[in-house]
Amino acid sequence: MDSSTGDPVWRKDSPTKRIAIIAALELEAKIPKQVCGAQCPIVYVSGPGSERARLIAERAVADGAEAILSWGLAGGLSELALTGTVVLPETVISDAGQWTTDSVWRERLAAALADHFSLIDQPLFSAKHVLTTPQEKSATARASGASTVDMESAAIANVASDNGIAFVALRVVADGAYDELPDNVETLVTADGRTRFRGLLGMLTSLHRFRLLLALARHSQAARRQLVAIMRELVRSAQ
Repeated sequence: MDSSTGDPVWRKDSPTKRIAIIAALELEAKIPKQVCGAQCPIVYVSGPGSERARLIAERAVADGAEAILSWGLAGGLSELALTGTVVLPETVISDAGQWTTDSVWRERLAAALADHFSLIDQPLFSAKHVLTTPQEKSATARASGASTVDMESAAIANVASDNGIAFVALRVVADGAYDELPDNVETLVTADGRTRFRGLLGMLTSLHRFRLLLALARHSQAARRQLVAIMRELVRSAQ
């Protein structure tokens, strides 16, 4: 994954930059570690939200990272962003501003994946909280012009930009634009990105909430399978 060598991923036999992968959730971070093995770049788990992502990105830079990949799941804001769609945005946006991803790195990743996955490069918006209703997603799409949403990529991009290093976001859509999420879905994740199983108890008090949870679980599982397939393809393409 080095824009200076021409490799879509990393090779043992070529000089590469020190890449940091930042994931919000522990479940997302496990994927590159399991697929890449000894070849894997350093993987950080930030926990959800922009402030935690910023702190971890700053830590990665302090550790010597020369390029940062924002990795994990996203939500869909448009009809193009279906569950399983791969997001390689040209820009990431938040209320604080807009940042352009590294074009050479992004294009090489896209070239490695395009024959096997459905890709979109429309803007990715980083929200301050989880968007749980189709109405909220639609309003965000109209206001931002984005097709997908997460909560971390813009903060990571900001840190990368401030330090003059390459940044790319590679995400997979879990919930789509018309999918409703449980209203207390944020209670399912701890501040450090682990699954909070006690949060499931709150889902059992409402049949509607429980059905939404099951749908979210199916979508998230499908998206994580896609992340596994993506990482395997990137590793294969670098051999």
